Amino acid sequence: MQFQEIQTLSQLALYLNGTCSQSDDLRLQGVATLKEATPADISFVTQAQYVPLLAETKAGAVVIHAQYADKCALPSIIVTDPHVAFAKLMQLCTPIKKSQSGIHPAAYVAESAVVSPSAYVEAHAYIGEEVHIGEHAYIGPGASIGEHSHIGAHTEIYANASIYHHVQIGERCIIHSNAVIGADGFGFANDKGRWVKIPQLAGVEIGDDVEIGAQTAIDRGVLSPTRIGTGVKIDNLVQIGHNVHIGDHTIITGCVAIAGSTTIGKHCAIGGGSCINGHIHITDGVQITAMSGVLNGIDKPGVYSGIPAIENSQWRKQMVGYLRLPEIMKRLKALEKN
Repeated sequence: MQFQEIQTLSQLALYLNGTCSQSDDLRLQGVATLKEATPADISFVTQAQYVPLLAETKAGAVVIHAQYADKCALPSIIVTDPHVAFAKLMQLCTPIKKSQSGIHPAAYVAESAVVSPSAYVEAHAYIGEEVHIGEHAYIGPGASIGEHSHIGAHTEIYANASIYHHVQIGERCIIHSNAVIGADGFGFANDKGRWVKIPQLAGVEIGDDVEIGAQTAIDRGVLSPTRIGTGVKIDNLVQIGHNVHIGDHTIITGCVAIAGSTTIGKHCAIGGGSCINGHIHITDGVQITAMSGVLNGIDKPGVYSGIPAIENSQWRKQMVGYLRLPEIMKRLKALEKN
């Protein structure tokens, strides 16, 4: 992937807050994997498993942690976190977006809506009554913004995303295509075998710097809003039920389902395909590994796995025992026979 401008190794080291090993005037055009890099590229080592590839890579330079620096004969930038450094390098490759503004003639904007002159509304977008669109916001083609909703400055809402009424979205957020924010929560009361709908009258509040993946659904609250904290990152195909609260800087990967009225703390990580029960509390700093089922609240930071989810160290011990079951059964049958 090419940089927007050619960079010297010393420029990149300054940008990454790292240290050059040598050849600080080396000119580099882009970033690539160790296997695909050319002498004009800088590459990276984010995990120990990639260290052996240093011997055969054609990269001009490498971003690397100090613990592997002695295994690298190439010009390098030594950093404390190569994965973060890689993310920053990729930002140098991101095309600079043309500054567009205005409202496409094929878009619908209600008379009472307020759209910043610097915002850009694409064709066939729908902007409802009393909506506020902030400075330099982007509303993609076919996107729908329901009445009384607020879209913060520099937020991007891509094609065919549906933002229902009374939804508040902060600044610098990214909402990907076909996401649905503010649909009714799944609330029903059983009246002698018949389901009576509970009106979902509150909205959704989303903080700043949040990213929401394609086809993710975040339901609106009943009496108070569903809340997504600042810096939260949500992958594709995630279901978040009504009145869920997600703490700041938590990350949720694909196909997770979170039932209603659950609170998840700050700086948590939820692995793909996990399911989280409703009306429970998960404290700050919890990691839930993929395909886990969280049935009860978690009040201690750490890593949790399995169904029901337990501390990862305990789960690993149980898995060792589980894998030995055939051998144990065979021995038990032999004892019974004797």
